Amino acid sequence: MKQKLLRAKDFPPCCAHCAFGVTVEGDAEVLCRHNGVMQPDDSCASYVYDPLKRKPKRQKIDTEFKPEEFTL
Repeated sequence: MKQKLLRAKDFPPCCAHCAFGVTVEGDAEVLCRHNGVMQPDDSCASYVYDPLKRKPKRQKIDTEFKPEEFTL
C-alpha cells in the first residue's frame, strides 16, 4: 500500500523533490550536495526522490452553500 502512494515514477525528477537538495529563499533556488546551486526544475544523475519534500496541491472548496444543505 505504501509503495502505491509514494511511487517516484509518478513525479518527474526535479531538484525541489530531491533528497540531496535544500531549498533556499522561498523555492527560488536549490542547494545540491553534488552540483551546488541549481534551479528547482533541474535534475541530475544523482537524483533521489524524497516524498516528504513534495507540496501537494490544495483542494478547491465550494463556497456556494444552499439553504437546503442546512435543513434536517
